[in-house]
Amino acid sequence: FDSGRNSSEKSKNKNWTNVKLREANLKGANLRGAWLMGADLSEADLRGADLRGANLEGANLEGAKLEGAYWRLKKKCAKKSVGECL
Repeated sequence: FDSGRNSSEKSKNKNWTNVKLREANLKGANLRGAWLMGADLSEADLRGADLRGANLEGANLEGAKLEGAYWRLKKKCAKKSVGECL
């Protein structure tokens, strides 16, 4: 995964099982339908990211910024969503 490229660009490969993305800037990223099982997303900036349909089973979201992220079932995370979607 190249975190330096445009995060709004649709990825061709969305199988990121066990990937290490600690503190990654994924603000506004299109992660729709991504396989992020066991991924380390701790302290990552996921504000405004599209996570609808993503498989986050076993993913570490501790400290991840989720404000405005699109979550499962079209839910949009509230302000102050850190580590979980409120």
